[in-house]
This record gives sequence, structure tokens and C-alpha cells, in this order.
Amino acid sequence: MSQSPHPKFPFPQKTQFTRTLEENNRKDMIISEWIFKPGMLFKSMDKWWGDRKQRTIPHEGLDLCLYKDPQGTIHSLDSQTRIPALFNGRVVKIMKDFLGLTMVMEHDPVDESAPGFLTIFGHANPAKDMHVGRRVKKGEMICSLSWPDKPKSQGLLPHLHITAGTFFSEIPYDKLTWKVIPATPSLTLIDPLPLLDWPFEILKS
Repeated sequence: MSQSPHPKFPFPQKTQFTRTLEENNRKDMIISEWIFKPGMLFKSMDKWWGDRKQRTIPHEGLDLCLYKDPQGTIHSLDSQTRIPALFNGRVVKIMKDFLGLTMVMEHDPVDESAPGFLTIFGHANPAKDMHVGRRVKKGEMICSLSWPDKPKSQGLLPHLHITAGTFFSEIPYDKLTWKVIPATPSLTLIDPLPLLDWPFEILKS
């Protein structure tokens, strides 16, 4: 299954996210396509780890974890995986999550009429020079995966949680937490899958 343009994205250009990720990590990382279990997808009500029961709220984003190489072997990202920024912008918040830190980035608008656009990277270990107010460039390595030992017993694998959203009015970043992100009136969450700019496959279970 290949991706198609998302009508709600204010950015017409491709992100080159996957290609940039490949080029800045292990030489043997060759991503033929991303692999997703249904519970990893945007708005999924299912967990893909632990007891596999339903989530309390729909998934706010996408869990990026598995990929297939050209030989058809499935691999998982590791805690050393470096992650690039999707677009130019600035870091507006860094906050704790249950596996590490979350980076919130507000991206430069395409034009004055375009909605605001932000991306949120969860379970991250920000690069040493990352801080609130820091300008980032598209493709710049801004974090790696943060992965404590504890989740291994729950069936969790190292993964990046990606949330994306558009807005037309100012976001109160000082009050932004994972509890309020889904209910923030000025923020419309959208499916981040097209941002990967790469083929993908969704497993049946």
C-alpha cells in the first residue's frame, strides 16, 4: 500500500523524512516499507502491546516502530535511532511522557492564509542543543528514541510517537499536556501517515 497526498496538510512539498532517517542512521538500515500493526495507527482504539485491550481514548497519532528491508525481513527501530525534523520551525515545548520526553514543534507557515501546523514527537531523547525557542531546519537530527528497560516486559518495542495537527488560533503551549492535546479546541489532529513520505503496509493483526 502506498501513500497519497493528505488534503488537510498545509505543506505541498514532500518531507523526505524516511530518506533522511535512513541516511543519518546505521548503514544497514534500508527501509523498503514501514510496517504497522492496526493498534499503531491514528485513531486506533486498540493497544498493540501488553494486554492488547482497548485504549481509553483514540490514538492521537502514529507509532513508528517496524520496517521491512528489501529482502522482506521485518526489523524494529532501536534506541539509537536518530530522528529528523519534518519541516522548518521551532521547538515550542519539551515535556515528560511515560517513556521519555515529548518535543512539540511549530512549523513555519506556507503563506499567510495557511493554518498553523505542528508536529509532536513522543518518547524522544532531545539532542543536547535542543531547547524551547530553538529553530530547527527540515531534516535536522533533533532527537533519538528514549527507551527505558521497563517496557520490554510489556511487549513494547522502541518507537517514535508522531502526532500532527493544524490550528487557526494560538495554542496555549504552557498548558499543553498529553491529557489535553486531544481536547484542545484550537487544535485539529490529523493522520501523520503521509508525512513519512514512503510506502507502508498495515498488518491484519
